[in-house]
Amino acid sequence: MLTGCDFSSVRMEFNRAERAYKEKDYTTARKYYIRVLKRNPESEIALLAAEKAAVVMVEELGMYSEALDLYRFLIIKSQDPEKVKTYQLKLAMVMFENIQDFSGAIEEFNKLIRLETDNSKRTEYKTFVAKSFFNLNKFYQAQVEVEEILKGDLKEDERFQILLFKGNILLTVKDHKNAIDVYTELIEEFPERSVKENVQINLAVCFEELKDFDRAISILEELRGSFPDTTFIESKVSRLRERKKNLPGARGRVR
Repeated sequence: MLTGCDFSSVRMEFNRAERAYKEKDYTTARKYYIRVLKRNPESEIALLAAEKAAVVMVEELGMYSEALDLYRFLIIKSQDPEKVKTYQLKLAMVMFENIQDFSGAIEEFNKLIRLETDNSKRTEYKTFVAKSFFNLNKFYQAQVEVEEILKGDLKEDERFQILLFKGNILLTVKDHKNAIDVYTELIEEFPERSVKENVQINLAVCFEELKDFDRAISILEELRGSFPDTTFIESKVSRLRERKKNLPGARGRVR
């Protein structure tokens, strides 16, 4: 337990950390936050210092492993279930975005899913699990996760994002026929959003891979009026027509 004098000293160090942070001296801020934490790890001010130190480490100093240790400490020590979920999310996001330890991210997001009751947030975290499997080149497992998400009650934006991800998984594994079905569904349900997210371009790629150049060209020509980069479309169409001419058996082509 801290005496009055000790608490005053801890508060002084915390204030030094806060002042250094405002002055953008992040190394000094981290040093004093950690000093506060070590003086009495059970105190409220120590938990606040740990939280602030973790933010500095992630956002300013790139000390990701050290930040993970602090978030694990906060998860154990916090008595507030909502704060526990916040710390668990921050830990999982550092794993996913900064360290890119996707196996670790899967484990941490799954912990978060067990804690969370909000359906929209659960969908978001399950999507990160699916993306982690994708980044590990575990495409089948990523697809399994996506199919499970699609069984839920999704908002319009969530459904678009998950279907697009499903289509991209199928395109990656060269399952072009099923990818075509998904991209076609997206274009029918979300025509404007599909243009912005290049769904028609991906659909054309699928037909190109199947050597159905007429369909690929038709899709791109329909897109010409709404796609912002017409030069790109014209270039793609020109290349596809050239590929079509070079097919075995095409007119003027000697095998």
